[in-house]
Amino acid sequence: MTQLDLSTIMIHEDKWTTTRTVNETALRAYAKMNIGSYFNTNWGDKAIMGRYSYNASEFRSLIQHIQEVSMEENGGHPVIYGLDSIHGASYVSGAVLVPHQINQGASFNPDLVYEMGRITSRDTEAAGASWIFGPILDISQNSMWARTLETYGEDSYLTSIMGASYIRGLQSYNQTAACVKHFLGYSKTPTGHDRDAVNMPDFDLLNYFMPPYKAAFEAGALSVMENYVSLNGDPVVASSKILKDLIRTDLGFDGVLVTDWMEIYNMYEFHRVASTRQEAVSTSLQHTSIDMSMVPSDADFIEYALNMLEEHPEQEARLRESAKRVIKLKLQLGLYDNPVPGENYVSMVGNKKDEEAALEMARESIVLLKNEDDVLPLQKGASVFLTGHSADNVGLQCGGWTWTWQGHTGNEMFQHGISVRKGLENLVGNKSFTYFNGLLVNGSISDTNLTKAVELASQHEYTIIAIGEANYAEKPGDIDDPSLPEGQVKYVETLAATGTKVIVILFEGRPRLLGSIPDNAAAIIDGMLPCELGGQAMAEILYGDVNPSGKLPITYPKDPANIAIPYNHRVTTRCMWDNCWMQWDFGAGLSYTKFNYSSVTLDKTTIANADDTLTATVTVTNTGSRAGKETVMLFLIQPFRKISVPEMKMLKKFKKIELQAGESTDVSFSLSAEDWGVYEPQIGKGLKRIVEDSKYVVAVKPDTWCDVYNNITNPLCAEFTIDTSSVAADAYDAKAQAIVDSFTPEQLVGQMTQLTLSTVMDETTRELNETAVRSFAQLHVGSYLNTFWDKPINGSYGYNASEFRSIIQRIQEISMEENGGHPILYGIDSVHGANYVDGSVLMPHQINSGASFNPDLVYEVARITARDTEAAGISWIFGPILDISQNTLWARTHETFGEDPYLASVMGAALVRGLQSYNQTAACIKHFIGYSKTPTGHDRDNTIIPDFDLVNYFLPPYKAALEAGALTVMESYTSINGDPVVASSRILNDLLRSDLNFNGVLLSDWNEIYNLHDFHRVSATREEAVATSLKQTSIDMSMVAQDTDFIEYALNMLKENPDQEARLRESAKRVVKIKLQLGLYDNPVPGKEYVSMVANDKDKETALEMARESIVLLKNEKNVLPLPKSASVFLTGHSADNVGYQCSGWTFIWQGYSGNEMFNNGISVRKGLENLVGNDSFTYFNGLQVNGSISDADLAKAVELASQHEYTIAAI
Repeated sequence: MTQLDLSTIMIHEDKWTTTRTVNETALRAYAKMNIGSYFNTNWGDKAIMGRYSYNASEFRSLIQHIQEVSMEENGGHPVIYGLDSIHGASYVSGAVLVPHQINQGASFNPDLVYEMGRITSRDTEAAGASWIFGPILDISQNSMWARTLETYGEDSYLTSIMGASYIRGLQSYNQTAACVKHFLGYSKTPTGHDRDAVNMPDFDLLNYFMPPYKAAFEAGALSVMENYVSLNGDPVVASSKILKDLIRTDLGFDGVLVTDWMEIYNMYEFHRVASTRQEAVSTSLQHTSIDMSMVPSDADFIEYALNMLEEHPEQEARLRESAKRVIKLKLQLGLYDNPVPGENYVSMVGNKKDEEAALEMARESIVLLKNEDDVLPLQKGASVFLTGHSADNVGLQCGGWTWTWQGHTGNEMFQHGISVRKGLENLVGNKSFTYFNGLLVNGSISDTNLTKAVELASQHEYTIIAIGEANYAEKPGDIDDPSLPEGQVKYVETLAATGTKVIVILFEGRPRLLGSIPDNAAAIIDGMLPCELGGQAMAEILYGDVNPSGKLPITYPKDPANIAIPYNHRVTTRCMWDNCWMQWDFGAGLSYTKFNYSSVTLDKTTIANADDTLTATVTVTNTGSRAGKETVMLFLIQPFRKISVPEMKMLKKFKKIELQAGESTDVSFSLSAEDWGVYEPQIGKGLKRIVEDSKYVVAVKPDTWCDVYNNITNPLCAEFTIDTSSVAADAYDAKAQAIVDSFTPEQLVGQMTQLTLSTVMDETTRELNETAVRSFAQLHVGSYLNTFWDKPINGSYGYNASEFRSIIQRIQEISMEENGGHPILYGIDSVHGANYVDGSVLMPHQINSGASFNPDLVYEVARITARDTEAAGISWIFGPILDISQNTLWARTHETFGEDPYLASVMGAALVRGLQSYNQTAACIKHFIGYSKTPTGHDRDNTIIPDFDLVNYFLPPYKAALEAGALTVMESYTSINGDPVVASSRILNDLLRSDLNFNGVLLSDWNEIYNLHDFHRVSATREEAVATSLKQTSIDMSMVAQDTDFIEYALNMLKENPDQEARLRESAKRVVKIKLQLGLYDNPVPGKEYVSMVANDKDKETALEMARESIVLLKNEKNVLPLPKSASVFLTGHSADNVGYQCSGWTFIWQGYSGNEMFNNGISVRKGLENLVGNDSFTYFNGLQVNGSISDADLAKAVELASQHEYTIAAI
């Protein structure tokens, strides 16, 4: 549990200076004391023989020796070595130093952040160090705070997304552990001074400061570091509330918890709550679950801890638990087998790809804040004077935590470094601009140098002034004045007075007040701390080789009184009774092109269930003349809130897109309770998210003003309402229970019965047989399914939405009239779009959705499917299939997302969320479980699956779907290891209900309970089959589907087994509850408002986009594709002009159709070619049949045509 600084085992020149030589005596002594960890570098802040830190090989040699001695003396237990690799492997000489976290936040690009984490991890591991103290997940809400540069900015959601991505990157190497820091509330300094005491209510702690850590733990972060501050007077390092109740109980974190530097001792030396170090150690260990103390300069902690244990022997179990977590981490990282990891990575340190990645992050993070009269980008031949203390200083681009704690100033120590001056030389040559600087970082300049600078500025059309902060880290970076040094401001004023167009570059780790600079500069670029490649990126932006796309991740204040006001402040934070105006708002950032936003649209305006989802969509168009990247941001506003004064707005979603000039794209965001809910301010009782019934407003773009307390007229704002007053989850349960309590046994079993539509249709007239409906209603039948079409009739191929609605409307009216007012639940196989609803746009099958690898697009396909199905009056969708196809002979492969459980999990969850984004639609995930593991490829074959395979390969997609909120499940046709699923207590009770904790409706597949007799042959009669299934499983509804004998059989079972009544009541309750959840008691035929939306142009575009993204190019010899538009082409094959073959089964009817005429929106390959190149640009002929037969005459003609064309496209 003890961690020491590297300096403790190095030979000292004096008290503060160490050599590069190990003190063998000290190392061996500490090894005998079982020291568990070392950390840090001891290089110091001066160059040694032209060097500024250890390289990877030198670090490895040092750590190798520490490991050898330690393991020799302590019984073979490796130490774990930690480093502050803050922006790249920032203590490893030769590594590429990447931009700081504040830049990474400004990029709004989590994929690029992942890459930064990956490079950092690899280079740190190359040095033999496994433990990285990062990322910082604090949110900076006071721009004076010296650690702002280490954060992702001021926003909790942005930090959550970026932090999780970075952690995944860091831990993508098996022998590296991330250590997220600083848990919790550290950054909320009231004065701006580092380590100041923080006062914060639990609401703020849980809703603003905790979410990034929750996201980090969900991303797999292996360790966490506590922090330097006290919260509400209670030092975190001794806080049971924070370091037991919150982190261990509420967040469920069971990894290693380490202190920050000397923090246990600081209870005595800084916080002054303990009168001795002994008391500090005793208090912290007894009150918290800290696993390791970053002591860091002596081993006295061990003595103090042992003294505590002697006085409190009951604490031994607590210490053993901590030691276990430390040992477990070492095992997880493989240190017992390979104590010095990363040997294979040494040669990769500092490679060109890393430089390119760091350069790309710099490009995407630099923020253009002002560009008056489009002064930028500059022409390559422009007359330019470059000046400023940061213009030729890579160290000032890098800030602190660079080779040493406080960083370096200058260029010589940066192997990969490119200053702004060097960047300009690289881009336009050193004769294309004039460079001179006499300004110092503190703002001072001699009269002579100022005179020269004024003279040069007056001689050039443009003057680029690079200014900003000196290097710093942590407490030494405290400032008393938030403004830039006065001399820097006056320097800009003086040069601007010459008439030159001033372009100001800022290199700073926090937003410093600019005074008159915004009035005197034609352009302002905030580089923040882009580090080594920042000068190159800056030059590329200045001259337009790169279009800037960075956005401020933190508010840029204008006045000193407003430095601690983040954009998402509470509505009561006002300046002189009005909003506090800032220099630039969170999310600000200009581009060299223009982006136009359409009105934002919502797919619904009322949320009746807090667990529902809502989709907001906006179309973004690049109306400028060049390509550009834009970060689309969605904010949520709750104008009135009871639990706590509301914020002005909160970022909830963002997406960075790239558009060519003139290009448009739809950007959709799905919102849920995670977005509109807040955590109840309670700690130690589990995290509880609550949702208030209220009006909410969606706002797109950071500068959008919605005027929510007056009339909302801004088209980028959209209002919706959450009203769960009559349908809260507990209310559903209670109401369903009250309804079912009054049911007779006949009503119970009737609700559990589902019939196909054909049972109530007249075969001759094809009209609804109302007598049959009435008869079944008197039997309390709870559900119908399916369509009645099996062939074309009078040129139609299925019911359109209005026709379906008419039939279902009448079924509902008769049923509710006869059964006491209980609606039926109508279900259908909307497998690829609303494929039984004539006129709807048919989507690519699930196998295509899987091939797209685009869950956002899958969500959109599902959303359209749900809307069109609901337009037909149908609330229950039998999909998605979550089986994974592992035999390509299987006939249902096209209905799956493919063979991989993770892919099926991600896509299935997206599809479920899309299907249930409409309040009156329920997904029914199928077929639980193992159905697809056919050994022969024949459908419904018995499967043999060990539990390991079942749980690890076949179960995860269902788990993901249930976590996504799937309301219902369908079991499957198969037997597993000889046990039919439909009668398996193990599968349908133990696994589904107990292990997965599913409490929604469980439906059998078609006729499957009867199949215990008809197919599986494990029951001698259908009646025995019904009794067996109902007694052994928790099935809630039987898809009978063609008679009501099930009701009689179930009642007979109940008569013989009266103890089963409670089980049947539970099933009937679940059926009634879902009808309540879907609002069917109030609106039995939902979706009338969607009828006119069926088959709209946007749906067609979505289906087309899914087709585009899912089609797979498998071979392209000699780049034969793409074809020139004028190519000589012969098109042939039975599938070349047949939309039916593009759609296959489950298309209007079960087995689908062949042909084109039935597809209102259909485009065959032949038609597609005609649309694209005209029908005179290719020749079409086909005589081939789908079975492969072709007449000799047709074959001869096809051969002749093929020989006449350069290209033959054969669609088969």
